Amino acid sequence: MPFVSKALEVTTQNPGFLPRSFDLDEMRKDVELFETLYPLLLNTVRVNGTTFRP
Repeated sequence: MPFVSKALEVTTQNPGFLPRSFDLDEMRKDVELFETLYPLLLNTVRVNGTTFRP
C-alpha cells in the first residue's frame, strides 16, 4: 500500500516528526513484514474467490 511506504519514507527523512518513544526500526520491520505478507493475502483471496477490502 502506498500510504504505508510513504509514511515510512516521511518518518525516515524527518526523524523529529514523531515522538521520541516511537521506534522507527520497529516500523521498518513492520513495513517489511507487511510487504512480504500482503501478496500472500491477495493470492489467498484470489484462490478462494472472495473479496478483500482493506
